[in-house]
Amino acid sequence: MKTIITTFLILSYAMAALADSAEKEITALIAAVQNEKGMFFIRNGSEHTAAEAADHLRRKRKAAGEKIKTSEDFITYCGTGSSVTGSRYKVKFADGREEFADQFLKAQLQRIRHP
Repeated sequence: MKTIITTFLILSYAMAALADSAEKEITALIAAVQNEKGMFFIRNGSEHTAAEAADHLRRKRKAAGEKIKTSEDFITYCGTGSSVTGSRYKVKFADGREEFADQFLKAQLQRIRHP
């Protein structure tokens, strides 16, 4: 019985640490969007500033609640596309290049994890 309780406590601690780590990464991902100079976030065909995009991602994160367990979940459920229209989000950089938002977020996540 003592072994079961110890195992449960260790697993609970590990899960809490993972959740805390994911929240820090998600916060850093949103900050990366907000701080990207000259970038626009294209959502449903309309361009939005980086600050507006960050606010939108925060709202989607809050609405997703417990569905988001990892940073990858955040990218999939909040940063990939519109849950209403199904259209994929894009980012448009200051130099005019465009890429899908989830690709940008995945690259940023790698930078966060491997500075």
